[in-house]
Amino acid sequence: MRIPRYSDEWDDAICAQIGGNAADSIFFPAGPDQAKQAIEMCFRCPAKEFCLRAALEEEATLPFDQRFGIRGGLTARERLTLTPERLCPDCGVPVVNNARRCDDDRTGHTRRYDAARKQRERRDAA
Repeated sequence: MRIPRYSDEWDDAICAQIGGNAADSIFFPAGPDQAKQAIEMCFRCPAKEFCLRAALEEEATLPFDQRFGIRGGLTARERLTLTPERLCPDCGVPVVNNARRCDDDRTGHTRRYDAARKQRERRDAA
């Protein structure tokens, strides 16, 4: 799934709210303290999933030395080993095992998926 870089999904992103110069100094950190601040902001951001998926798609063929900044809550080095297919389809969290969904909330994901499936079935039956 290709996500347009400036689609509506980005409107609520924390980095879009704080402005370009401030965002650049935070999300392209000079040191570990700034990186920690950016990562914490990313994990509170409603656009984190979109951001991480876009970063992985954009960087898919790039070598490590051409990957920069904190995107989707991960550093360039952390993003290096991931692909868009290795993200949980429900929450965007990286999947680090052979499961289809993340370990953090597999039960919750399954419950939401089942509820959505039942709702579709009821709608289709009507």
